[in-house]
Amino acid sequence: QPDRNRRYLPAGRRWIFPRPDGKRDTWTLFEWDAFFNALEATVDNYSLARDEIKAVLDTQYPWGNIPNWRSASNGSPDRAQPPVGAFAVWKTYLKSKDREMLAESYSSLKKFHAFWKYSPPGESPGRDGNQNRLLEWGSDTERIPEGIPSWEKDATGRQRAAWESGQDDLPNFDGVPFSESTGTLMMDCIDLNALYILDTEMMRNIARELGKISDAGEFDREYREMVRVVNRKLWHSGKDFYFDRFWPGHFSTRKAASNFYPLI
Repeated sequence: QPDRNRRYLPAGRRWIFPRPDGKRDTWTLFEWDAFFNALEATVDNYSLARDEIKAVLDTQYPWGNIPNWRSASNGSPDRAQPPVGAFAVWKTYLKSKDREMLAESYSSLKKFHAFWKYSPPGESPGRDGNQNRLLEWGSDTERIPEGIPSWEKDATGRQRAAWESGQDDLPNFDGVPFSESTGTLMMDCIDLNALYILDTEMMRNIARELGKISDAGEFDREYREMVRVVNRKLWHSGKDFYFDRFWPGHFSTRKAASNFYPLI
């Protein structure tokens, strides 16, 4: 990132998102790609891993969203990507014991955690569109910027929500309605809820390590409550498996690898 005087790891691609004038931008970061890249770099090059963590946290928008992608001149303020940041930072800390990195990352990770359930007054709600304490992937259409890449201009809300999941063409999302009023899929998503619970657990661990006892207590309470809600509402007792569930109450019949996310 020449404008930041900092290194980062590209998301394994030769191409890079263009600037509004059609030329190539100088850098592009994808949220969960970046956090996973940091985890990998920790094995052999912690300095690069720390740069990567700083780089991805620096893409955060003021309302807490660490976006699907962001470049030097553009980004996706309407949507995020899976909440794996606290997991990556905590696992990196366990290997590096870099308490300064942990402390510097905390406020951004806390804002990102809050993004999924809360939003400023007058804007789309957090990713709990039906207010039943379970989350859905989404896209805040009022935040879609001008000058976006051509392939995004005609994308539907459902497609943008699928992009937020990081599993862009997952069959679980085929035919799922999108609510324009809430900016979310009309289906409680097992993958997002499982990863959000993991994020809550990791935030609890980080808060405890940093001596933020009140925060740790809040995260612990949320963790236990979310586990109860997911087990009560997304576990199909007849099939002994976790499934996505449509807002009217019926389960999806689709299975994917991410249906196993509750195992973590």
